[in-house]
Amino acid sequence: MRRRALNIVTGLSLLLCVGLSALWIFSFWSYDAVGFWPSPPNQRAYGFVSTAGTFAFIAVSEGDGVRRWAWTHRPRGTDRLAGHAGFLMEHDRRGIIVGVPHPLVSLLLAVPPAHAFWRRARRRVTGLCAQCGYDLRATPDRCPECGMAPAKPIGA
Repeated sequence: MRRRALNIVTGLSLLLCVGLSALWIFSFWSYDAVGFWPSPPNQRAYGFVSTAGTFAFIAVSEGDGVRRWAWTHRPRGTDRLAGHAGFLMEHDRRGIIVGVPHPLVSLLLAVPPAHAFWRRARRRVTGLCAQCGYDLRATPDRCPECGMAPAKPIGA
């Protein structure tokens, strides 16, 4: 069960990393935002904005308080959320905006898939069982831990 959960998290992380990388490229030409209001009478909106290489979390007082979800995509204009090197922190009476560069978030999301790839490659190279990681030097025909037979090398 734990292995399956880790595989799901790794796959989701890889998917988000690729999607955010594509959003990073488009952020130099467009302004994309998605937001939601937790309850209709509340006019505080929460969401994410992508523009000018910056990925930002927002919590601002705006909107009519009637809609629950909103999404916008438009050409980038004067509403640029560009801080120094993509980092942004604004706080005023209307709300808060916290932004980081897209590459930083993409790199953080790339860590689980890179770690999973490294672990699987290490198991193949050092003679460990690909299923459970047990050392197969003493029993090269079958893993005594999980019972998996290792794949035979090509030409053997």
